[in-house]
Amino acid sequence: MRVRGLKQVVSDVFLTSANAITLAGEIVNVDGSGNRVAASISGPKIIIMIVGLNKITDNLSAALERSQRVAAETNAQRLNTATPCNSMGECSDCASPDRICNITVIQHRRPAGKNLQGITM
Repeated sequence: MRVRGLKQVVSDVFLTSANAITLAGEIVNVDGSGNRVAASISGPKIIIMIVGLNKITDNLSAALERSQRVAAETNAQRLNTATPCNSMGECSDCASPDRICNITVIQHRRPAGKNLQGITM
């Protein structure tokens, strides 16, 4: 049995991004299978997160909204999924097998023992 994303979890350094970050520093990610968020929670000691200014939100509510309504819809289009957010351009909290927003993670603080290095572009 192949564990999806195992290389990400056991690597020395993990390069990733976030769907949204609040002004208070909360990191929000919505993921389809959990491999990306798993590595950012309990993966390598060094995590480099590249985040553009467009992903910074005022609060947690806006971050969750951005994660689902902007990031997930954009990724569904990029991956050409068979989901309403790809075909209609709007999230409908679908039950599609191609759904890419199955797991939502909110990181309120840096995980213990992790060296998060943020880069803003």
